[in-house]
Amino acid sequence: MKISTLLVLSLCIILVFFISNVSSKSKRHTTKSPNSHRHHTTHRHSQSHHTHTTHHTTHRHHSTHTTPSAKYTYRRTYRRSTRRGTRRHSRRGTRRTYRRRSSSYRTTPKTPLNDCIVSGWSSWSAPVNKCLGGQQTRSRIIVDKGASECPHLEESKVCQPVECGLNAKCEQESGQCKCKDGFMMKNKGTVSWPADFTFATEEIKGKMCQKICDAYYDPIYLCHAGKTALFTLTDDPHVKHDEQCTEFRDNKDHGNCKYKKYICTKKDSNLRFDWHYWGLSWPKGHEHQIDECIGFGNTKLASSSIWKNNFLCGTPVNVTTDIEPKCINPCEEKPCKNNGQCKATKAGYECKCKDGWVGKDCETKNKCQPNPCQNGGSCVNTGNSYVCKCQDGFAGQNCDNVVDKCKSTPCKNGATCLNGQNDYNCTCKPGWEGKDCDKDVDECKSTPCKNGATCLNGQNDYNCTCKPGWEGKDCDKDVDECKSTPCKNGATCLNGQNDYNCTCKPGWEGKDCDKDVDECKSMPCKNGATCLNGQNDYNCTCKPGWEGKDCDKDVDECKSTPCKNGATCLNGQNDYNCTCKPGWEGKDCDKDVDECKSTHCKNGATCLNGQNDYNCTCKPGWEGKDCDKDVDECKSTPCKNGATCLNGQNDYNCTCKSGWEGKDCDKDVDECKSTPCKNGATCLNGQNDYNCTCKPGWEGKDCDKDVDECKSTPCKNGATCLNGQNDYNCTCKPGWEGKDCDKDVDECKSMPCKNGATCLNGQNDYNCTCKPGWEGKDCDKDVNECKSTPCKNGATCLNGQNDYNCTCKSGWEGKDCDKDVDECKSTPCKNGATCLNGQKRLQLYLQTRMGRQRL
Repeated sequence: MKISTLLVLSLCIILVFFISNVSSKSKRHTTKSPNSHRHHTTHRHSQSHHTHTTHHTTHRHHSTHTTPSAKYTYRRTYRRSTRRGTRRHSRRGTRRTYRRRSSSYRTTPKTPLNDCIVSGWSSWSAPVNKCLGGQQTRSRIIVDKGASECPHLEESKVCQPVECGLNAKCEQESGQCKCKDGFMMKNKGTVSWPADFTFATEEIKGKMCQKICDAYYDPIYLCHAGKTALFTLTDDPHVKHDEQCTEFRDNKDHGNCKYKKYICTKKDSNLRFDWHYWGLSWPKGHEHQIDECIGFGNTKLASSSIWKNNFLCGTPVNVTTDIEPKCINPCEEKPCKNNGQCKATKAGYECKCKDGWVGKDCETKNKCQPNPCQNGGSCVNTGNSYVCKCQDGFAGQNCDNVVDKCKSTPCKNGATCLNGQNDYNCTCKPGWEGKDCDKDVDECKSTPCKNGATCLNGQNDYNCTCKPGWEGKDCDKDVDECKSTPCKNGATCLNGQNDYNCTCKPGWEGKDCDKDVDECKSMPCKNGATCLNGQNDYNCTCKPGWEGKDCDKDVDECKSTPCKNGATCLNGQNDYNCTCKPGWEGKDCDKDVDECKSTHCKNGATCLNGQNDYNCTCKPGWEGKDCDKDVDECKSTPCKNGATCLNGQNDYNCTCKSGWEGKDCDKDVDECKSTPCKNGATCLNGQNDYNCTCKPGWEGKDCDKDVDECKSTPCKNGATCLNGQNDYNCTCKPGWEGKDCDKDVDECKSMPCKNGATCLNGQNDYNCTCKPGWEGKDCDKDVNECKSTPCKNGATCLNGQNDYNCTCKSGWEGKDCDKDVDECKSTPCKNGATCLNGQKRLQLYLQTRMGRQRL
């Protein structure tokens, strides 16, 4: 009984659990909400607003969401995966994690059958002027129109103009603010504690404000003049080990700060805070507190009684921080140290340092004043020291050592080296030349070989390879080609350059005048005539119609004078042409020409023919050869005094010359009417002119010019004359003086000649005759007797007063070291040996009975 009861109970429990499970699944799939979805393994349902295609591993869901208030339908693509996204459904709605398939498919109009698909928005168009602002637009295009109206395809927005601060301007291309020339951008500055800090109950415009507490619903802000936060707020001061923190407290429960309890600054910051509550008076021992504090006395707090005796304290410091960018004159910051003068430039500023200071900001002491570098060396500052850049020929820290240019033995081939000022001189041995005596003397340099010969340089010699026709050491003698008498038949031979010319006797030709001349070769017979060659002559047999020695003259048909009445005859080939004189025509110019045929006479005149002429009888009112000229009333010259006459119809008009007037220009104009004479002068009228009689002291056409006393050139010797009132002043050229600059200045007055020299005055100059031993313009320079290099054989010359001394090299002696020292004088050779004196060496020969042995 018990077992059966237990079995029945177990079956009931299983049945209830099964029914409950099925019911739960059914409810989960049939519950509807605005965002609910139906899921089936392989079926698509169109009854729902949302359709999904489901797969076992990864599911893509294409859904169209429509809400009553939405104007457009948004098509999205979702990917459901255990890794990338989840969906949870409840009666309140659906939560999804999805990603969009493409930004191009965004909005389409709501249609029953089809959707309008549009592209994404284009970029905003650039404004015409980025500084002045303006309108920007963007657009999109239809990808798939669908069945009904699509959304708007264009948008626009207004850009505000750029406002730049003081001393700044806007660049049109970039639309960015840039400082004007002479100003620089400053975005760093200092914030001072406590002057630039304050407590407030609300944020202050233009300042950096940070909320530090909510005191009984009153917010408290700590504000300063910078742009970046200078502290942080935290509940746990031990989280960051690089900060130093202090706790906010009030005068009651020490927990009134509802926001953050600690204010912290970086440990490396020189800004440190300390929170103090002192009640109504300073705490004992803090009466002379060096920290400066700010309190809440300037805030209107509901809980002011709680906070009024609280203070935030800190040691007075300046903190560098970001500030609102502004364009400033860089010299306002006083960057130039040690009293240097600052000048603003386009790139920033530059400092003009006081003597003794150098560097961009005049911050470095100038070690180069005074200049320690000698012998023209230039000094360069190097921090706390200096470096000398020496001129060539000098070395050492202060360029005080002379470089010995002979040390490197630059002179070659046994030459002697003499050291000089940044140079050396080599005295070459015979046969050598060049700066270092390393070049063989080129005997071909003087071009001894003439007439294009080739010169080959040798040792103290040269050889010339002559061109054909020349001979001799220097190839300067012409070879006589006429020696072999090449010209024949009595011809004269003329020698030439590698050639000869023969002047042949008449009848002969050829290089050597050995060929008879063929006179018919030049074809002297013209017009088809036959030529017969002779001895130094020819004969032509002419063709009919030609004559002359060369058959080149045409038979003259004009010889019979066929042209009449003075006509010109032009001979032709078996013919002639007549050029008739005017008035005749015809083959032989024997017919008179009728000149009236061409109707020359005009205006109804009658024509009468004549010999090479015609006469016209004019109608009244006309004249001229052809009766084509109107009668000229100006012919009788009615206009007087050079006036111009203009003919008219039975009339004339006169254009008068200057100074005349009236119908016929016969009345004189009075030029004195306009009173042209100035300064009280008398005016006398003339013909188109006037004459002024000037008062004393005036001249010129109108007596308006002062008399120039410089006109007579009173100033002599090229002096400049300045005219004055009845006077003149002369500015003399150098070397002259006196009223008229006619006296020579004595340049010897100042005694320019030194050392007893005699001075001879000259024109704006002087000449000194020096005493022996002196030279120069003023005889103030000692004569350098070493200049002529009197010391020979590499000796050193020392200049003296009107003398010199030579320090000889080993082996030489004498005033000029030009005498060889006789080393044999000291009889160095022993035992009967013969001594032969040499240059810097001894040759000893020992004479013995067995012969001579060289040591």
